[in-house]
Amino acid sequence: MNSTLEKIEQSRLEIINKLNNKKKFSQYFTPVNIAEFMSSLFDFEENNTVKLLDPGAGIGILSTVFTEIAFNKANKVEVTAIEIDDSLNDEFGENIALVNENRDLVFKVFNTDFLIWADSVMNEQMSFFGQDKERFSHIIMNPPYKKISSASAYRKLLKANNADTVNLYTAFVGMAIKLLEEEGQLVAIIPRSFCNGPYYKSFRDLMLTQTSIEHIHLFESRNNAFKEDGVLQENMIIKLRKTNKLQSVKVSFSSDASFSDYIENEFKASEIVLPNDKEKFIHIPLSTEEKIYDVYPVIKNTLSEIGLNISTGPVVGFRNKEFLRDIPEEESVPLFYPMHIENDDITWIKENTKKANAIMWNEKTDRQLYPSGYYIIMRRFSPKESVKRIISAVIDPKRFKYEALGFENGVNVIHANKQGLDENLARGINAYISSTIFDHYFRSFNGHTQVNATDLRQMLFPDKNLLIEIGRSINEKKPNDQAELDALIERYIS
Repeated sequence: MNSTLEKIEQSRLEIINKLNNKKKFSQYFTPVNIAEFMSSLFDFEENNTVKLLDPGAGIGILSTVFTEIAFNKANKVEVTAIEIDDSLNDEFGENIALVNENRDLVFKVFNTDFLIWADSVMNEQMSFFGQDKERFSHIIMNPPYKKISSASAYRKLLKANNADTVNLYTAFVGMAIKLLEEEGQLVAIIPRSFCNGPYYKSFRDLMLTQTSIEHIHLFESRNNAFKEDGVLQENMIIKLRKTNKLQSVKVSFSSDASFSDYIENEFKASEIVLPNDKEKFIHIPLSTEEKIYDVYPVIKNTLSEIGLNISTGPVVGFRNKEFLRDIPEEESVPLFYPMHIENDDITWIKENTKKANAIMWNEKTDRQLYPSGYYIIMRRFSPKESVKRIISAVIDPKRFKYEALGFENGVNVIHANKQGLDENLARGINAYISSTIFDHYFRSFNGHTQVNATDLRQMLFPDKNLLIEIGRSINEKKPNDQAELDALIERYIS
């Protein structure tokens, strides 16, 4: 790291502990080594003018590091920095001044809300650098992470610009995409949660319609990129280009933000976003190994294709508070929470917890309950660092001699049109989703702690008869450990 970058990193570390508006504006300043990596992903043409946009510019780390690197080729850099917190202006000015004073650098800081500013620019209500309708050749960003209320003014603004989304980080990226010139480049460090699930579908549509993914970088450790700030969201770095011509995507990995063990592979764009996937999930291969359905051709069916459904548990605790019971009593039935799934099995009853173990069965709760039967339930939330991402178990009606069962909203349930499954089919599916093979498959495109029913509906399974055979084998002799389970699954699907 050169002396300029060392000075910028020192200013970042000093200001982290004295931020006044960190929570209000969701401020997380990019470490310089990450800013350097992000800037290195851009292309620059010899002797051209670079027009950079830095939304949420903070103390100017991204703008300054980018400019240092851009001047290796560019002869002029124009920086437009948007920062709502005007208390950071002095630090921004000090950092950008570290760039060689003999360089042709022009910068302007707008102390305003980026989304409102972008809306004004796109609707030609204002200009910058004295020119109307200008677009940017380069955009670099570390946007804020904060949910957007459906009733907020932001949602109205975003809908008006065909950029509707549920979080500030995707709102920033979506609006920034619209400010890119043709062939323009955008590099952002953002959470990985947009890659799948229903909530970010509209953002994925916008991104994949207007740009192509050129590079994705993942950190193996979820919290390392912003460890001084206590960030637990899994972050990724993504590079987009405003074109539809790209046919391949670079995918790189490093254990942490030092990039000391950096590795990079290249994949077809059609492997990252499957051409016929209506949900437009973004798959991130963990290696250059063949895909699960290429290695194991028997893995070819979705749950719906084998006649099954997956749903989120319908019982929401706070809405049924008057009917919840810590200990079962007459006219109650079992209620299963995530806490009841332990060591690949069901632990029920669990005493001395804040959660209930049962729910009263009456005309008000009846529609929320399932008839007795074999079901697979899984936790909807599980840490990335867990040995397995899917934590599941089979509900065995022989253990729970009740006519109905309740499933709380924190679990997903695999069922057959709200009826139980064949016992061997249930055990076969649970064995498959508990295997290391399935875990690797699932992690290749799920990068957040939530296990969405929507995600699992897209995933592929062996056919029904093979799953029944696996379940029958499990019933005859339960594997002693993960290695035995993996060997059994491998034997059946190979």
